[in-house]
Amino acid sequence: MAAKRQSNARTGTCTLFGRAAIYARISLDKVGEAAGVGRQIDAYRHLADLEGWSVDEVLVDEVLGFRRFTDPEFQPEPPPTLVRCERYLAGAFRRGQESWPVLSLKSLVESPSFLQAAS
Repeated sequence: MAAKRQSNARTGTCTLFGRAAIYARISLDKVGEAAGVGRQIDAYRHLADLEGWSVDEVLVDEVLGFRRFTDPEFQPEPPPTLVRCERYLAGAFRRGQESWPVLSLKSLVESPSFLQAAS
């Protein structure tokens, strides 16, 4: 039987077998109406409750800032990391000597070790 998988970049959720992972990111909230991390997590937990999903993991991106990149700045080979998480990266954007890895939530939630840790 194939796994029923559903992800939604707009809501920051990804589900597998009725289990969900939540992705929240720090953002500048000058007006107070954009969702801070706590409000994002609360909203996604509420969505998970409505859908009948159990939340197994909450991932918080603690990088503050926004950068735009061009297609030529993308390289499919991820940079080496200190915590050996290359298997969860989908390449990187490089500008000069700096590199911004791209996290692959799909690789993360499909990883047997992640699913085992989340259960």
